[in-house]
Amino acid sequence: MRQYEYRIEQILLDEKTSRDTQITDSLNDFAREGWRVASLDVDASSKASRKVLNVLLERRAKKGEPVKSSAKKPSEPTKREKAGKVKKSPRPGKASTAKKA
Repeated sequence: MRQYEYRIEQILLDEKTSRDTQITDSLNDFAREGWRVASLDVDASSKASRKVLNVLLERRAKKGEPVKSSAKKPSEPTKREKAGKVKKSPRPGKASTAKKA
């Protein structure tokens, strides 16, 4: 049976660059890391959704390696997180440290 691992990311959008370019660049960065988009959370009615785009990512788990669970311990920040282009969604049961606009 194939095993997959999943990750939720938030793409932070700014008004300086076109929305399409920012989304495409972010998705291509995820793809270079082996992730594919399983779902996008787009709510055009919300002003906040114009600044943050939630993305559910999936990739096949490597053979012989157990699927990592972020519920046990937080993973190291990705290159994109360190660069401030995305932020991880808070883990269930944890208070969010994200600033509200």
